[in-house]
Amino acid sequence: MGFIEKVVGLMSGLPDQEATSPPELLEGSVHGQPSVQDDPTNEMEQDAAQQPKTYTPEELETILAEKKREWQEEQEAQEQERLRSLPEAERLRQEQLSKDAKIASLEAELSRRDLQAEVIAKLDERRLPVSIADLVQYGDRNSTMESLEKLMDVFETVVQDGVMLRLRGKTPEGLGYAARHTGQLSDPFAKAFSDAFKK
Repeated sequence: MGFIEKVVGLMSGLPDQEATSPPELLEGSVHGQPSVQDDPTNEMEQDAAQQPKTYTPEELETILAEKKREWQEEQEAQEQERLRSLPEAERLRQEQLSKDAKIASLEAELSRRDLQAEVIAKLDERRLPVSIADLVQYGDRNSTMESLEKLMDVFETVVQDGVMLRLRGKTPEGLGYAARHTGQLSDPFAKAFSDAFKK
């Protein structure tokens, strides 16, 4: 039974192995004992056993992690057994390929970390959010920097457009009472002063 089947079985409430009841318990009384089917307490237990068990998310995570670990150990054991059964030259070649793959994976991870540190430094230098580094497409150095430049340009453009939209706002309607009654000054002093400037 594979890992997936075990997980599906656990999720549906079924045990790993299908448990079958002994035939003597189902057929009737054995050795003068009452039948299991005649016992009312057993009916309640059977009803409870028929309902699927529910798991909390924490229990499910624990069960899945344990089953995944068991499956990985089983796969590693099978791989070790397969390698032991190979001829010496083939086994050495397989081990070398495995080591080369691990080294390449580690080198790629180191390269990605270095690029990510450089991307974060550039974002910090331009005072942009560091979370943009998660959006960058990491590959070789040139493509990563090109992706970063595009993202920074788009981000700055969007921010600038947002600022302009906010600054534009609503045009002022006037300056209060004086703007609505431009030619009707009620204060004689203000009227004389205004007239003096018009000349």
